[in-house]
Amino acid sequence: MNQPDLYAKSNQITRTTIGDLLDKYIGLMRWQSDEKNVTILDIGCGDGGVLFDSLLPKLPQNFHKLYGIDISQEFLDYASKRNNDKRIVFEKFDIASNELPLKYCQQFDHAFSFYCLHWVADQKKAFENIYNMLKPGGDMMLAFLGIYPLFAIYEILAKTSKWSKYMYDFDKFISPYHHSRRPDVEMEHLLTRQGFISLECQAIPSLFTFETLISFIQLIKAVNPFISRLPEDEVDNYLDDFVGEVRQMKNFTIETDENGREGRIQMAYELLFVVASKPEDSQ
Repeated sequence: MNQPDLYAKSNQITRTTIGDLLDKYIGLMRWQSDEKNVTILDIGCGDGGVLFDSLLPKLPQNFHKLYGIDISQEFLDYASKRNNDKRIVFEKFDIASNELPLKYCQQFDHAFSFYCLHWVADQKKAFENIYNMLKPGGDMMLAFLGIYPLFAIYEILAKTSKWSKYMYDFDKFISPYHHSRRPDVEMEHLLTRQGFISLECQAIPSLFTFETLISFIQLIKAVNPFISRLPEDEVDNYLDDFVGEVRQMKNFTIETDENGREGRIQMAYELLFVVASKPEDSQ
């Protein structure tokens, strides 16, 4: 997942689902009557596509500052090329870092994170940092993957002799909630332990339709962290095996025409969605 241009072109699933969630739930955020002094955080902003296309149009247009943070400098550089707003700043930071810079402490009124936190193994540290970055009374909206069929395929292929040497650390790239029976309950407990007030915490059954097999393969190329490790002449074989597993999984429905040619692919997955706030009397 180190090709921001490919990611930006193929990751329609993120822009579509987050746009729908913002339309439905943006009103749960505790907006002030005058947002001109408000500072906003986008955690895991990636290529900036969701920030510019989905989030920014929903924000009060008189906000003071918007910080997009990510661990990939390559993605941050890509996002910066789209930016013509001096109020928007992109900076490299790992949300699970053991050292929180002083400049981030209690600096943000609102925090957002979309399709990012499932990559973070240390959930406790990530939420501790978010809590400490928010001002007292600040709030956050998060959406990230819980149960996701692509993770299941990682697990399957990583156990084969053919691909195991390239996928030795596959567990680092699977959501901590992928095998949870009640990820929403786990998340509620984490929020409560950290001190947040939970306003909305759901595991949302979701569907997304890829219009063609090619568009689905483009997504795999964009988000799969193992493809860059493969010899160039093995990439097509890996993708063939990956799609072969897709055809066998109940989470996917593949349409075929009267000649048996594959068309649209529908993927069922689970999205964790959170809206929570930091108590006003907190430190």
